[in-house]
Amino acid sequence: FVLCNTSRAMDEIGDNAEATSSAAKRPADGAEPERKRVKMPLPRELKEQLVADWEQITLEPRKWVPLPRTPTVRTIVADFVKSRSKDRRWADFGDAVVVYFDKALPKILLYRHEREQLDLVLRRFPDACPSDVFGAEHLVRLFAKFPELLVLTNLSDKELQLTKNKLGDLCKFLVKKKDQLFLQTYELREKLLDDVLQLGTPPQDDAPPSTAAGTPPPLVDAPVLAT
Repeated sequence: FVLCNTSRAMDEIGDNAEATSSAAKRPADGAEPERKRVKMPLPRELKEQLVADWEQITLEPRKWVPLPRTPTVRTIVADFVKSRSKDRRWADFGDAVVVYFDKALPKILLYRHEREQLDLVLRRFPDACPSDVFGAEHLVRLFAKFPELLVLTNLSDKELQLTKNKLGDLCKFLVKKKDQLFLQTYELREKLLDDVLQLGTPPQDDAPPSTAAGTPPPLVDAPVLAT
């Protein structure tokens, strides 16, 4: 059941997930033969999280993850980096994961039913990056998509293996901290909509700060994961 529904959940995440997958299979004219889909198994606990996430978002009564989340994606990744070596390469890896998340979230990490919520978030926190608003529930969806995304990079086989190892360590961190990072039960969509209507649009000072410097690079141009 978990394996079947994990596959379904991964397939349904993102309106244009199919397009992403197709792009990975279709090399440009004159390009080198396409790389096979990267294998990056998820721990059982994260597969179960993806299934629970899919059920709450897509089945009736539909629910949403209440936003902004605490801790945020940026905070989670920063805590992971602190738990590793002080080598600057781990900090660069963390920065790259955050960039990937910020670029991927509106494109391939949302279920169709969550687009309305994203619009509300953008109106309420217009200057915030996704990594400053969303949490572990959406971060784990990125790991479900990494096998497709890594195919599109120009990483060497050695760099790719190093990247997979580091992402695997981050997965283990999420599993270890799962009781603190993941919500067990989301909130009803209608309730969250009512809360937004009651709050209205806050002053600009209430929005989470945007810590990204400038515009992040395109999603497929982040080889710093392998530094």
